Amino acid sequence: MLIILLLFSAAMLSAQVVRLPHPFYPEEFSQKTSFINDVYSWMSIRHVINQDKNPDFGHDWETGVNISFFSSPKITVRGISEETFHFKAAPEGYSDWIFNTQSLVSDLRLMICFNLVPVLVSGGFQHDCRHDVDHAVTRQIIHDSLFLFIRPSDEINIIGDAIFSIDLNTALEGAINLPAVFQDAAPQPDIGHFSLFLRLKGSIKNNPGIAVVLDGTAGLTKREENTRVSGIKPWGFDFTGNAGLALTGAAGEIKFFMGTERLTDTWTDYNETAVQIHYITLELAAGNSSLNL
Repeated sequence: MLIILLLFSAAMLSAQVVRLPHPFYPEEFSQKTSFINDVYSWMSIRHVINQDKNPDFGHDWETGVNISFFSSPKITVRGISEETFHFKAAPEGYSDWIFNTQSLVSDLRLMICFNLVPVLVSGGFQHDCRHDVDHAVTRQIIHDSLFLFIRPSDEINIIGDAIFSIDLNTALEGAINLPAVFQDAAPQPDIGHFSLFLRLKGSIKNNPGIAVVLDGTAGLTKREENTRVSGIKPWGFDFTGNAGLALTGAAGEIKFFMGTERLTDTWTDYNETAVQIHYITLELAAGNSSLNL
């Protein structure tokens, strides 16, 4: 009980403007040069529990894949793709579990990571876009950006023995938007962002493994005011905090967690106000290489 209380007392922060990848996905460096040597995939469903106050948020169903194109002891090149099917709140009088389709959000990244022990430095190109599905919202979001982040090569062990351990990891990410690369797009308010990621993990070392996980980020976003979007401040502070349990085995992991998220731009309208949503999430992940929570 004391360990759980210690874990839940840790600070935790995150932001929607930082889409994918969360920096703590597996980063595989092979002993010799290889191609297409590992694949990591996941799917999750997020259910917003305060839909009555946030009608643009009901569920998010996400699927993603992270593929290694090239790997060596010091360098990897990876491709990441995630599709998020976004559902707004159910119409009044219906169950909160109605899937009321609103939009599709895509996130594509091509990145290179350098193993500069004791840190990993990653950077690359990101394209993300949000497209309306129900024809109720005309605002389409398209971003092309360059990003760079840095994190420790290994977990920072706080408590460790043969049975139980508590590990910490952190990362910094910065990004700047580019002119639209693949298609014409109206200017978006955000210019770039800077984000801090944190994760605290307490795990029992057995198979299957059990862990209590706290994670999230805090994101500071620079925005312009001379766009079609109103209500946007020059600087936006977004954050998310997650707390939950994870079961891990040789082939993958199952996570269930609760969280809260503050968004200063919901990407849903031309007249924006900050929102705070609370949710529960079930996530399944699998890969053909060793997985790290």
